[in-house]
Amino acid sequence: EAVQIGISRSWHTVYLYSILSVDAATPPMPRLCSYRAAYTRTPLSPADPDARPVTVPCYADHLGTLHSQVTDGARIVSLVPRLTELVCELDLLDSLVGRTGFCIHPREVLRIVPKVGGTKTVDLEAVRRLRPSHVIVNVDENPLETVQQLRAFVTAIIVTPPQGHLDNP
Repeated sequence: EAVQIGISRSWHTVYLYSILSVDAATPPMPRLCSYRAAYTRTPLSPADPDARPVTVPCYADHLGTLHSQVTDGARIVSLVPRLTELVCELDLLDSLVGRTGFCIHPREVLRIVPKVGGTKTVDLEAVRRLRPSHVIVNVDENPLETVQQLRAFVTAIIVTPPQGHLDNP
């Protein structure tokens, strides 16, 4: 059953932190948003037929794709300037391995993060070389063709909704 997600900077904050932070049990700011998606799935171990099902929290992106929380370190490429800034604000800079040339804030810390082209002109080979576990895209910023090509070699593509005036305080 789908959950209606409100579009706000708070939603982006809770959503990205919940998926990309290994320690998401405590969000960086308390109760930022009441629209946290509450999906679960129950994976079974094919190697152990007697294994008991385990419920893990999952979060649906804008297209309804379910994403589990990262258990090891994520390798993030952000193709959305505002969300690159948010990744840094959430103290996930160590996981950020790539960004677009338009992702320039906070300037002093992003200088060391490799560029992978622009939001509309992503260098797919540059992204492939970075071996990301997650790529953050936005339906307004990134062409569908680019996202489809990324799916060939990136396991988790997080599609975010259009950003509005509430996303930029």
